[in-house]
Amino acid sequence: MSTTKFRRAFLIRTPLVAVFRTDHPPETLRHGTEEEREASHAVTFVESGEFGVGAGNREWLLRERGLLVSRPNALYRYTHAPRAAPDVCLTVRFANGFDEACERELAAAGIVPRVTNRAAYLRWRLASLLDAGDAMAVDAWSAELLAALGNGNDDSGRLHRPSQLRWYAERVEAARAAIERRYAEPHTLASLASAAAISPFQFARVFRQLTGRPPHQYLMQTRLEAARRMLLDGVSVTDACFDSGFSSLSHFIHVFKRRFACTPSRLRF
Repeated sequence: MSTTKFRRAFLIRTPLVAVFRTDHPPETLRHGTEEEREASHAVTFVESGEFGVGAGNREWLLRERGLLVSRPNALYRYTHAPRAAPDVCLTVRFANGFDEACERELAAAGIVPRVTNRAAYLRWRLASLLDAGDAMAVDAWSAELLAALGNGNDDSGRLHRPSQLRWYAERVEAARAAIERRYAEPHTLASLASAAAISPFQFARVFRQLTGRPPHQYLMQTRLEAARRMLLDGVSVTDACFDSGFSSLSHFIHVFKRRFACTPSRLRF
């Protein structure tokens, strides 16, 4: 991260973000400190190597798994030490039209936020989204990233080792996929945990830690979104209720109104 020569490879561009990887060929890297004024909001994941970053009277050293949040018009100092390994970074740069939303979400995040398990999990998830090339999924992911950084202080757990994070992430992703594909089935904490080969209490803790929501809340919101789509397609309130997995019509109407600020019957018409 500096004005010295670097290679930039764009991985995807969407209406909301551009995702790219940068690295510095050793033969072109100039050691020392350079200044750079940022043009937009960006979140950078350090994949390897290290570099220093400064803003105002603060200085940080970023290494592998580190995070950097950049803001438009801010002036940053980037330093590469002579014996440090050149850095490789993956950057998510937000379109300028979303500056206000980015600033609102990142109000509580510092320039170098503490790395949390949720942020590490989101970085892990991004790889599969990039492979699929799904722009809408990447945009939805970037909104999750902003929320995770904005609520970083809520995750005070010890950071998982990369291998451990991958083990947990694979199982949480499988549980999410099961909920999203088969939301009408009678899922329970015990059944989801059993499929993941984790104890129910550990599964509940890890799922919330990585996704930001407990399993039952994730299931409820998935069912509500499914019911909303059904209603917009003209399905009756009763059918939308039971076809999306709810077992009580009165409960469905109550939680639907709380989630969408209108009754199911009003949305249908």
